Amino acid sequence: MPTTRHPIIEQDLKKIVSSGLPWDRLFGKRVLISGANGLIPSYILETLIYLNETAHAGIHAIALVRNKERAIRRLGHLAGRPDLSMVVQDVRDPYGGPGAVDLVIHAASQASPKAYGTDPVGTFAANIMGTWRMLEAARDSRSEGFLFFSSGEVYGRLEDPSVPVNETSFGSIDPLSARSCYAEGKRGGETLC
Repeated sequence: MPTTRHPIIEQDLKKIVSSGLPWDRLFGKRVLISGANGLIPSYILETLIYLNETAHAGIHAIALVRNKERAIRRLGHLAGRPDLSMVVQDVRDPYGGPGAVDLVIHAASQASPKAYGTDPVGTFAANIMGTWRMLEAARDSRSEGFLFFSSGEVYGRLEDPSVPVNETSFGSIDPLSARSCYAEGKRGGETLC
């Protein structure tokens, strides 16, 4: 288990928080991040904690993870912090974390092509049921915001891939493709949102 933040991540965080974004809008908030040990959501979590360390932001982060051992390998250096709660549960289950949340960042998903072939139902369900459960948590908390991590996969196969994709673009998704469980699950999650 790591006991300190990796120096490269430390450098990244300095650049992230100096980007000029309105970080103060997050100050004093309780932020739930599902899939918190994934690549991008772990950086969001690290950023919130770093804001607490450098700007006394008063953010309380709630990291929802499915696999405790994997989360400890990635986030173990944050263990025991009073500004972080770790909730170990499947995102498809009703949220069982500590109290109401101001913001929900829903990033939990099996995003590995390996999972599409070995656990297509789990991939699809995490995106449909997980999104529903996280939306319920936001509703029950009267959260002020909800961010859903979708994917470019929702656009499917476009007729002309040289044309830039925008929010009104959509193509076909082959239901017989092993990847369709992910793409259709993300489309369903967007529909729920």
